[in-house]
Amino acid sequence: AILCTEVFEHIPYPIETIKEFSRLLKQGGTLILTAPNACLRHMDPYFFYTGFSDNWYKKILGENGFEVTLVDPVGDYYSSLAVELARTISVSSLLVKVLLAPAFLYYYSKQKTPESVNTNCGGYHVVAKKK
Repeated sequence: AILCTEVFEHIPYPIETIKEFSRLLKQGGTLILTAPNACLRHMDPYFFYTGFSDNWYKKILGENGFEVTLVDPVGDYYSSLAVELARTISVSSLLVKVLLAPAFLYYYSKQKTPESVNTNCGGYHVVAKKK
């Protein structure tokens, strides 16, 4: 059996939900989660949960009968900056576009590093097996 959620940050009680997922899944079942680590505007119109780090998933899932098989970060510091520059450029004057374009190209072309992921990734894709 597979249980999958892509709106985990919208659940009011995430730890209790993990406990319920553990209850629902049979041994060997797969849990697939994805949620942002920190996403500001996404939280409109209410403030949903944030800060689901790789360590949070490992700790909470491990405490609730799961073996984490994958924690895959989405994005990093550089891609976050590139996205924000692109948003600013898209609504700005021609002068701002010209001034910010080099910075956008710089951050867009940067390669992920462990440090850039740990500094700021957009979230995680997580796969865990019920023990």
